[in-house]
Amino acid sequence: MGELQLRKDIYVRKKKHLSRRESIRWTERQGRTKLVWLKWFLLGFMVMLIISVISIAAILLSVKTLPIENMNDVDYSSVIYDRNGHEAARLGTEEQEYLSLDQIEKLNPDLPRAIVKVEDQRFFQHHGIDWGGILRAIWANIKAGGKAEGGSTITMQVARNVVLEDQTKSFFRKLKEMKAAWELEEKYDKRKILETYLNHIDFGYQVKGVQMASKIYFGKDLTRQKLEPHEIALLAGLPKAPYGYNPYGTKEQQEKALKRRNVVLMKMAENSTLPPLITTHQKEAYQKKDLGVNKKYLQRYLRPKDFGAYKNLIREEMKERYHIQEEELISDGYRIYTGMNPVAQRVVEQALKDEHLFKNNQNEKWINAAVIMIHPQNGRIEAIGGGRNYHAGNNNWALQPIQPGTVIQPLTVFAPAVQIRGMNEYSKIRSSLGGRSISFGKVVARSLREPAISVLRQSVTVKHAFAYGKLLGFPLSEHEQTMTSLAMGYWNQGISPKDLAQAYTVFPNQGKKVKAHAIIKVVDNQGNEVKPRKGQEIDEWGNPERVFQSRTAWYMTRMLKDAVMDPKGMAVQARIQDGRPVAGYSGSLPNKDNGWFVGFTPDLVTAVAVFNETYENRRGKAEITGETIPARIFSRVMSDALKGKEMQWFQKPNGVKDPKPLIPKLSTPPKTKVPVFQQESSDSQKPSRPVHSEDPPGSEEPVEPEPSTPPNHEEPDNGNFEIPDILPNRRR
Repeated sequence: MGELQLRKDIYVRKKKHLSRRESIRWTERQGRTKLVWLKWFLLGFMVMLIISVISIAAILLSVKTLPIENMNDVDYSSVIYDRNGHEAARLGTEEQEYLSLDQIEKLNPDLPRAIVKVEDQRFFQHHGIDWGGILRAIWANIKAGGKAEGGSTITMQVARNVVLEDQTKSFFRKLKEMKAAWELEEKYDKRKILETYLNHIDFGYQVKGVQMASKIYFGKDLTRQKLEPHEIALLAGLPKAPYGYNPYGTKEQQEKALKRRNVVLMKMAENSTLPPLITTHQKEAYQKKDLGVNKKYLQRYLRPKDFGAYKNLIREEMKERYHIQEEELISDGYRIYTGMNPVAQRVVEQALKDEHLFKNNQNEKWINAAVIMIHPQNGRIEAIGGGRNYHAGNNNWALQPIQPGTVIQPLTVFAPAVQIRGMNEYSKIRSSLGGRSISFGKVVARSLREPAISVLRQSVTVKHAFAYGKLLGFPLSEHEQTMTSLAMGYWNQGISPKDLAQAYTVFPNQGKKVKAHAIIKVVDNQGNEVKPRKGQEIDEWGNPERVFQSRTAWYMTRMLKDAVMDPKGMAVQARIQDGRPVAGYSGSLPNKDNGWFVGFTPDLVTAVAVFNETYENRRGKAEITGETIPARIFSRVMSDALKGKEMQWFQKPNGVKDPKPLIPKLSTPPKTKVPVFQQESSDSQKPSRPVHSEDPPGSEEPVEPEPSTPPNHEEPDNGNFEIPDILPNRRR
């Protein structure tokens, strides 16, 4: 046993010894491997460092700048092209009045001082680049979790916005900006650089420089009038975000402008790198004042420009679809190709300025109007009118929500009745007015209110009308599933003329709605096409979506044409002067605050909204109905826009038959009655079936189908009527 144990101990010791040797060898191999990788890493790092240094040197050597004296020779504005590819307008052509620094300081020495104090306190100490300011900005942005402040000096801003030829956005451009700033400091003195900055700084509304900014906000000429400290503070605070702090903008923007101004007043009272400009007591007093701006100065000093409303439309669409902001449009040189029809655009602008079109023997001074024209087969916006005296800074009313009134009835009541119930112009409606029957076509053509409500209650139901409204893109909330909302057009939000015209494209486009848009293509200053954001792409046909069957669209077009072309139609004033066929519908609110007319030819949909923008009391407002001023404006703009063009006729879709009237025999009374939609109790929402009779061909009423495909499918018309598949609590 002793010998056996001895052998076992010897074996264990040998095994441990071998394990230690193997461990040492493995460690040595690992060390050599790490050393090799470290050598390769250092070699690669050195190569990348050398390449980076050479690249940066090449970039800095390639910097091209313009002399300050020649800075007005280059135009970085974005160009808008019309549908023919011709230049129509520019975004970025500025209103500007150049003043020397001496002229500014003569009456308003605190203005340049305040701007330096807010934008670049060490301006007179650094040599174009403030490294301490850059580090402070980086640290502030890290603490804020975003961009809290920038590190650009006044000289760097001049380099970026005035003299640097390269306008592309990149890290390398920042290096070029620093190089250009250093060269500016070498070539010009501080006063010249500051003077350049004060005359080229952006204040919104395509206004450059402190002189024009002072005029459009306060009505003051800096060479003749002195600004108050709170006015100086507003101007000094705007360059950080002129469109975010817009004093004439939305309520939110005005609140931001006031907050920003008060921050600047606080800085003006600080004793920091630069001495204070006002006392603490003055700061507190001026912070209690309002902004002190007045929109009348915009109208006084900004020259009206052609196509102003269309340019505003482009700005909004560039932000929404491309995420490109106003400040980028005016300085980055985009080429924007649009669907603008320049002839129609001028016609719309001229019509809105014609006072004779707005005469109604009442007080017209509160009346405003908006117009928009859309091609129904591709959704391209051909013309837009934002108001009677539209200019930069005004609301573009073609894009603002307005209460629609009864102009929505063809979309929420009549077309669903044709789609769901198979009704046509000869179908009979029993009205609550004495129980008399009237043809559906007359209800539409004469815009009869009570029978329209009967159709909604008896044949369509609020539930289905609401569903079709949502399919058409109407901004309806759930609690607006009411007769008042869906037949009379009383909505919380209202609807813009653009969105309503877009919805009406279903009629001339055989039941398909297209997406209204202005922009076809965008190209940057390097010639590269800029793609829209995900989900914002629009194809050449306007992203068509089927809402109604083509038969429904055709039956509705026939009836809406009678509303204009029939001598007894409600909107005979909307006829086009050359007699070409046109269809449309007028609408208004019961209180007659707003009036609408939306009409169409086979290749153009036009919406006109006329409304009381504001009034001091009820006696001061004008009464507006759709068949008067809106119809007259529609007739003018359509007649002039289509003058000399080939006349287009409404074409019946393939496979669709016209409805036929019932002609009873004169010798004997008819054995059966035409369909009469019976009155239901007001709390019933279920569609009542008509009393069956010899219905006209194509008007048979099927039992409500349960659709197996979404309502925007592309199946051909086959006689099946569809109900929107977005209804709540639908049976499956």
